[in-house]
Amino acid sequence: MVVNFETREKGDNTILKATLIYDMKNSLFDVMNVLMVKRMNTKLWNSVVAGHKKYIETGERVTEKTALDLNAVIEVKG
Repeated sequence: MVVNFETREKGDNTILKATLIYDMKNSLFDVMNVLMVKRMNTKLWNSVVAGHKKYIETGERVTEKTALDLNAVIEVKG
């Protein structure tokens, strides 16, 4: 699994680019990935990115109770 974070400022906003690359090494896991794991990882990853973005912009500690703006996360597949 490889995780990469990059930040840049754009006016008063922060652009956070986050990349998660993982590889399933087993055909059973490949099937599970297509059926459910990828969707679950995407939802979790969007929350991680939103939490990092909030912390970078505000310095506020992010916990499971912190309200996050998931609309600020743009998912780009490629």
